[in-house]
Amino acid sequence: MDIFLAAIRIRASSGDCASLVETLERALQTAVDPATPTATTRWSDQQIAFVCIAPLTASDAACSTADERLIYINGPVASPGGRVDAQPGMFAGPYRQRLRSVYHAAEGWLAGSEELAALSGSFCALYHAPHAARTLVISDRLGSRPIFYCAAADWLYLASDIRPLLRLPGVRPRLDLESVAQFIRYQMILDDRTLYSTIKTVPPATVVAIDHRSGEQQRSAYWSLRPLPCFATRHEAIEATADAFSTAIRRIVADSQRLGLLLSGGFDSRMLLAALDRIDGPPLHAYTFGPSFTEETQVARQVAQMCATPWHFIEQPLAAYWQHLASSVQTSNGLHAAGHMHLYHPTSIMARAGCDTVLNGWGFDLPYSGSYLPKETFRVLGRQLYSYRMASVGTRQAVVDHLHATLDMQSGAFGRSLLGAALQPYWESAPRATLAHLVDRASATSDSPYDWIDYTLMGFGVTKFRSYSMLMNVRSQARERNPLFESDIIEVYQRLPYQWRFLGPVFRRAVRQLNPAVANIRYSNTGISGFAPPVVQALAMQGRATWRSNGARLRHLGQRITGSAPAPGVQRSGSYHESFDMARYFETDAPIAQAVGRLLHSGKLVEAGILDPRRLQPALERCRAGLDRSGFTVMAWVALALWLDLHPAEIA
Repeated sequence: MDIFLAAIRIRASSGDCASLVETLERALQTAVDPATPTATTRWSDQQIAFVCIAPLTASDAACSTADERLIYINGPVASPGGRVDAQPGMFAGPYRQRLRSVYHAAEGWLAGSEELAALSGSFCALYHAPHAARTLVISDRLGSRPIFYCAAADWLYLASDIRPLLRLPGVRPRLDLESVAQFIRYQMILDDRTLYSTIKTVPPATVVAIDHRSGEQQRSAYWSLRPLPCFATRHEAIEATADAFSTAIRRIVADSQRLGLLLSGGFDSRMLLAALDRIDGPPLHAYTFGPSFTEETQVARQVAQMCATPWHFIEQPLAAYWQHLASSVQTSNGLHAAGHMHLYHPTSIMARAGCDTVLNGWGFDLPYSGSYLPKETFRVLGRQLYSYRMASVGTRQAVVDHLHATLDMQSGAFGRSLLGAALQPYWESAPRATLAHLVDRASATSDSPYDWIDYTLMGFGVTKFRSYSMLMNVRSQARERNPLFESDIIEVYQRLPYQWRFLGPVFRRAVRQLNPAVANIRYSNTGISGFAPPVVQALAMQGRATWRSNGARLRHLGQRITGSAPAPGVQRSGSYHESFDMARYFETDAPIAQAVGRLLHSGKLVEAGILDPRRLQPALERCRAGLDRSGFTVMAWVALALWLDLHPAEIA
């Protein structure tokens, strides 16, 4: 994984930039892998010191120092209009045109133009302009790649990974207990926060301009996630969605040599395969991973066979998941819990098989399927069930309450978690306060409370949204591609009214327009067609869930009666291990599990009163009973303990 680290002078009394380069290089090296020497790019002038680890062969990083201007790009960027070729290229390589795009857009921003708003793709960029005595830090529209920054000893430090910042002299990483509360409850940290009160992230679609004369920082948005005029008809929306995905996918895989597609039994990856099937692109192989050969695996294989695409299954037993857990936690930058770090093992196998690019469809369920929009519920025999009708929501507080209930991984009283006394004052108020702030910000872009829900989740940066820890695992192994960040895809979404997003009617019909045979294969979550009426899908999903849970209860009862142990590694549905199975693994005698157990019983979190080890046993008993959210709770503490063991923090 390529990482940059930069130091910018913000006081006249700051030391010499050139002498700081070696300090940055040591911090970068020790943070990533102290035992393995890495090639680095080093550069400095009177105002900035910069170091970048040489990227993987398949990476996107590019660096240029032409005309005393520095550009760093991490990720693919599409060009704004036709102005790209107006200047000679500064970098001879596959990303030359993208460097030009950012170069012109950054120069335009300094001159007061709005070219940055036309940039598309997943990227972060650093642009140094000594003629204007300013350095610009630029995030993409959805903040899909993190940029961290902090101030210390008259310097502003910037990095694409938080770890080297923690190794710099003068940087005091103080643990932020409000962020810890979010981490445990939501499995992620919201807004511009990190685990450390002294380190922040750059928000999406933002330019941070550092003035070298005054040392001041100006943070301004160059683009906003606002609704665009709606499509006139649903047919027009379907056509536009299909065209947008075809165009975006053609662009982002154009320079790949061998493409690996992560294929599930759902519709997101099915959209990618349907669009790829229409273009003459690089060699394509589809990969499905899981704990065993499940119903989801069977559907994914059927989809690949329909497109005559070579298909491979990667088995990921719990031992393999835990074997890579420490590495996965490292790539998370301390922003995510361990519940969604499944891809380190599968993508390492894909990279060894020769895939230079891994294409995935994570995240389409948020904008294109309205999966977080509220569904109506009703009760039958004391159980709460969902109908596939949209529930009404009107006020900001109702939106905050819905988001909190949806994102919160706790079930029942919080006393069932592992909460220590030091964290209790932050437990209820801190997560909701951040959500309220984000909803207020989202409400400035739209009058629809349903937009506020989606815009809140996308607007604080999808790299921080829960499942995007998966993408960080991919990027640690190979070049990652996801069309969600392309302007074509985002702007089509902005033209969809929320009624056409809820349950994805436009999105699924766009898949059917691209490839009817692929679209009509049953949907793995329901076992029936994805185009069945919503009420039929609701009954099918809830019926399958009830059947599976009752089957699990009968097996558990049988084991108790006979005294037999559970059969290891048996799972009949889904691509991931259940969270309670993940958590139970740390009771085994595996070395990593034993190490985690010691951290949870007597580590720094216990010493600081943040974690109460007396509550560990009741939480594990709930995991043994198959209560899913308790598993997420335990795995959040596991990730936090592993991270802070590797990267200690000051704890008040």
